[in-house]
Amino acid sequence: PIEREDTKMVTVETYIKHRNCFIKIEPDTDIEFITDVCYLEGAIVIKYYTQEIMGLKQYDLINHLWSYFIDAIDELIEGKRETSFWFPDQPLNVILRNEKNNRNGLLIIIGKKTYMVEKKEFFLEILSAADVFWELLAQCDVSVLERKNKIQEIRKKL
Repeated sequence: PIEREDTKMVTVETYIKHRNCFIKIEPDTDIEFITDVCYLEGAIVIKYYTQEIMGLKQYDLINHLWSYFIDAIDELIEGKRETSFWFPDQPLNVILRNEKNNRNGLLIIIGKKTYMVEKKEFFLEILSAADVFWELLAQCDVSVLERKNKIQEIRKKL
């Protein structure tokens, strides 16, 4: 299928688990339901066109998961070929690898599934979604602003 030019290849959204449902995080999301910023469950939903790379089933401690992604992207931008991390509370490994044969390619391995995405777009979408998440969390706890600052520093490197 032919995609329209304004269609993003990669989309990233954050959801916070509240009781038995997930609330999508957007810049104007009401934060009344956030009671503990240190133990906050949620999910990062990553899609490549319509293919889901990560979804609501992979929910975990969302602030830790976002920190791991940000740190991993920073390592890759700084020249590391491959980096990996585990989900905070489940045995799910994430591997991000710069491709040797394709400078613009990023291999993502989550559990037993493998995906190839365009690196810069993936990084920019991850950083934008992380920025929205940390901005929201900063309303509850200003100590998270250091994570927002790190996002800005990483963007300058791209």
